[in-house]
Amino acid sequence: MTDFIKIARSRGLVPDWAWYQLNGQSATENWMEQREKMYERLADQQEAEDNTPHFTFTSEVKLK
Repeated sequence: MTDFIKIARSRGLVPDWAWYQLNGQSATENWMEQREKMYERLADQQEAEDNTPHFTFTSEVKLK
């Protein structure tokens, strides 16, 4: 059963809440996996922000 669920999860067919109930791991192991996933998402967001070009627009008035 666990192999079927692993395959389905790798294809995106099993939501996280179901995976954590059915994967056979302890609550602590599931919590550590969720925490690691959260930190990876935060690192990806930070990397995306660092790679985004920043523009500053200024307005100038020229008098003749």
